[in-house]
Amino acid sequence: MELISSHTFPDQHTAAKRVFDTVDVLDLILDHFDPYRDRSSLARLARTRTACFRPSISRLWKRLNSFRPLIGLLPKHVLAHRLQTFSTTTNEDEMVPTPRDIRDDDFLRWQIYSPFVRTVAVMPCLLSETITTFNDHDDMAVLKAIFLIGSLLGTKALPNLTELMMGSLTSTTSILASRLKTSLLTSIILNPKAVHGDVTSVLGFLSLIDSWKQIKKLKVITLISNRQMSNELTTALFTILHVGIEQLESFSLRSHCGHSVVFLPGLNNLPLLSQLALSDNWSKLRSSVYDGEASFGVLHEVDACSSQTIRQTLGSGAFHCLTGLAMESSPAFCAAMLDVVRGPLSRVTIRTTFTALEELRALIVSIVGSQHQPRRDLKHLSLTFQNCWNAFPVDSCWAVLFRLQPLDLRSFDLEGTFYDDSAEDHHITEQGISYLISQWHNLRHLHIETMHKTNHASAHPMQKIVR
Repeated sequence: MELISSHTFPDQHTAAKRVFDTVDVLDLILDHFDPYRDRSSLARLARTRTACFRPSISRLWKRLNSFRPLIGLLPKHVLAHRLQTFSTTTNEDEMVPTPRDIRDDDFLRWQIYSPFVRTVAVMPCLLSETITTFNDHDDMAVLKAIFLIGSLLGTKALPNLTELMMGSLTSTTSILASRLKTSLLTSIILNPKAVHGDVTSVLGFLSLIDSWKQIKKLKVITLISNRQMSNELTTALFTILHVGIEQLESFSLRSHCGHSVVFLPGLNNLPLLSQLALSDNWSKLRSSVYDGEASFGVLHEVDACSSQTIRQTLGSGAFHCLTGLAMESSPAFCAAMLDVVRGPLSRVTIRTTFTALEELRALIVSIVGSQHQPRRDLKHLSLTFQNCWNAFPVDSCWAVLFRLQPLDLRSFDLEGTFYDDSAEDHHITEQGISYLISQWHNLRHLHIETMHKTNHASAHPMQKIVR
């Protein structure tokens, strides 16, 4: 038997296609075995295949989280009719009496590749270039097929599943998805962009998560177009956090501007929380102000109210175990959060938009902390920003950044986009860089990249420094 590799294999095939190509090539080897007389040989081959192809296949599976590749591994006759064309298995029998009559090589194929699955997304996905919808009914059909395989094998269908993404929150799908639970499942992502459920379904699924004590990471996106559903999801999440998912170590939230504030007291009560990521649509709203689509006064009021609420609610000390903080919001919100955190922060990531140099100055002060007791635990700092039109001269920000010197950074990433009508690019000099990092004796990574955009031109690279 001769195996010929395609020249287009590395570049032109998608990750899913490469998984299927590998499966097809290996199935040529399987064809030389009788699944009934050579079961011991098949078992040895399965172990060999898994060992030999584990590095490449596992890398591919890590890039896939939809049901699409799983459908490719499921036997055609256990799938709904609409999905059968997406299965890559072949059924040589003219008629299969029941779904429980599954060929041995189909079992073997599932056993070999299902352990590579680490993430599953129960949500709409692309089935092909022409079929772009994948509804709740299809979700349930695939889940039932997976559970059928698992029940016939007598094991968990996806034994090494570590992350579950939920975008379909009907009560039925939630119950079915809960059967995917394994001892390794530690991460849940709630992304209801196309949710058709109600607050009862959301609350029910969140309550289910509360009972799974092995869940360590929770990511929730409440920024959805259906404002009523967004508010209901906010209410449900607020309830669960105050009841207490005490085992959480990492929490990530994407919300409308100002909404994340209501969750902070509940998050502050989580005793093991060490990683926190908060992001909202403040930058997008800020852009709409200049496009005449939003009111600056309303946006400023929401921003000021949020920052004030953070300080009033959490006082002078909160999140005492926090080591990682990532924020994408207004400068005032980011500064307020840094002011109240008392945990040993070692990594801070910020994305924001500045309207004035004073906002940058205030944020840098909050990052450094007290001049007498700077955040010496902070080792990794990443700051990505843009300034509003003519908010401040490009070269004026460098003097502000010099205030970061009291830190003991191991890595520093800075990406800035400057919007102004200046005809010149303003670079930080070599002397300026040397002065900036002169006190960071343990620095291992430095990345500074700036872009410049004038009124009548697209943004162009201004300076890039990587060390």
